[in-house]
Amino acid sequence: MEKVKKIISALFLLIIITNAGRSQAETYMTTQEAQKKFGAKPFDQQQFKKGDQKLRGEMTADLVLKKAFIGMPLKSVRELLGAPDGYFENKAIPAYLISTKEKDIWQVIFLPDTDWKKVDDVKIHKNCCD
Repeated sequence: MEKVKKIISALFLLIIITNAGRSQAETYMTTQEAQKKFGAKPFDQQQFKKGDQKLRGEMTADLVLKKAFIGMPLKSVRELLGAPDGYFENKAIPAYLISTKEKDIWQVIFLPDTDWKKVDDVKIHKNCCD
């Protein structure tokens, strides 16, 4: 039964990743674009946890570039950064809003590995609206 769960989880993640690259509904921002749009402050875990969307946005490019969360247990993301306030595909995927201007909603997401236990990738995702 555990093996079946792992296979289903792996297939689900593969579908998300595959569709994310092709789907018009999913838009991702590069770190260079994020620096231009939100700013380029160094990532600080305590400030990110306590900060508002503006401050989080300013630190997001550095957070992604450092890759410090890759390989970390998913539950550690919540412990270190606080309760997620964004949403991506599934409530088990930590997502933190960095901009909620009308039709320009962005978040940083922590994508899980195939076992849904560790962070496999961190991306800047457009949550809503064209």
